Amino acid sequence: MADFTKLAGADQAEMTKRLMPVPLQMTTAPSVSFGFGDVALGTLNVTTTTDYGVADPHTKQAFEALDVPSKAVSIETTHGLIRVQSDSPFVFVSGIANRIGGYGTEVLPREDAQNTAAAHNAGVAVAWMLGSLDQSGLDA
Repeated sequence: MADFTKLAGADQAEMTKRLMPVPLQMTTAPSVSFGFGDVALGTLNVTTTTDYGVADPHTKQAFEALDVPSKAVSIETTHGLIRVQSDSPFVFVSGIANRIGGYGTEVLPREDAQNTAAAHNAGVAVAWMLGSLDQSGLDA
C-alpha cells in the first residue's frame, strides 16, 4: 500500500499537461486517475471486438448493481486474464482509447490514431509514476 501511495504521489497536474487527446469523440480533456477507490472493471473471454458493445455495458451494469462506494474508471478485457496468472503485486496502467460502448465508432474508424494517443498517455503516466518512485524510494 505504501508503494501505491508513492506511485499516486506523482504530480498529476504536470502529468496531465503532457497527455495527448484521442482524435475521435473526445468528451473531456485527458486526465489521470489514481485512487484506492478507483476500480478497473474487467470482462473476460471477449474474443471478438464486435462483442464489446454487449459485454462492456453488461459489466458496467453488474458493477453498478453492487452499490459500492468505489468508482469505475475503466473497463478492460485483458487485465483480468493477466491478473489471474500471478499472485505477485503489480499495478495496471491503461491508456483509455474509447468510452464504454464506443469501440466501434471511436476506435475502429481510426484504430492506429486512437490507440497511439492512448498508448502515449499510458507511457506518460508510467514515466511520471517511476519518477515518483525514484524520488521517494521503493520498499524492498
